[in-house]
Amino acid sequence: MHTLYWFTRDLRLHDNAALLAASRSDVLLCVYVVDPQWFRTGAMQGKAMGSHRWRFLWQSLMALERNLRGMGQRLHIAFGEPARIIPDLVQAHGIGRVVRSRLPGTAEAEQWRTLKEALPETVFQQFETLSLFPESALPMPLNDLPATFSQFRKQIEQKSDANSDLLRIRTLSALPPAPGFPEDNRGDCPAIDEPVHPLRFIGGEDEGLARLQDYLFTNHHIDRYKETRNALDDWDSSSKFSPGWRTAACQPGKLQPRLRNMSAP
Repeated sequence: MHTLYWFTRDLRLHDNAALLAASRSDVLLCVYVVDPQWFRTGAMQGKAMGSHRWRFLWQSLMALERNLRGMGQRLHIAFGEPARIIPDLVQAHGIGRVVRSRLPGTAEAEQWRTLKEALPETVFQQFETLSLFPESALPMPLNDLPATFSQFRKQIEQKSDANSDLLRIRTLSALPPAPGFPEDNRGDCPAIDEPVHPLRFIGGEDEGLARLQDYLFTNHHIDRYKETRNALDDWDSSSKFSPGWRTAACQPGKLQPRLRNMSAP
């Protein structure tokens, strides 16, 4: 089967259950869609995608493409509305299945539903990749989520043995070939503004892994987390995971992060 994998907020190869499922195909087309709507000014004179966020996202895309090329793949970056881009690619490349990470937003869910209606002969699959535990593994219904993280953590820890398999890191060793390397229109994307000051936050899976290694295992800043976590004025006081990465499932002394790239809207 020919599969289209739609990257969204999961710009990584490491521990990506949705991409792992998509890799079980004869042919795989890896796609990221840059929506022009992100850059338009809204009713409150704001934009979903500002210049700093766009630079971070583009860095993440370039890092992802480098890693995909190492597996003989390529990232197809399309600039346009997903409701048009995805059906066009499905028809152009004989795609029988579309796979992505499940996104919790109502607009994203509606977008997914619209695509399924437009492509009734195509198989659509979503996988949980944006959190440590899928909703089905939680020890409580969503309506009964605890008011504080500490209460939530204690309930999760009580069920840790039952969820142990969920912490298994899934690593890709190979990907199926792409349907050739079709040209994309990434050149139509907005220009990237050059930063005024040297960058500390750089997007991409490799940068996220390096930060995890440094913070947790090389310099052991995690040991002082409770004392320094609210500091904002130096690099090593807080984790700095929030600009684009979440982590979990790390074992002491051995880097096994579960990465969540949150760059895209």
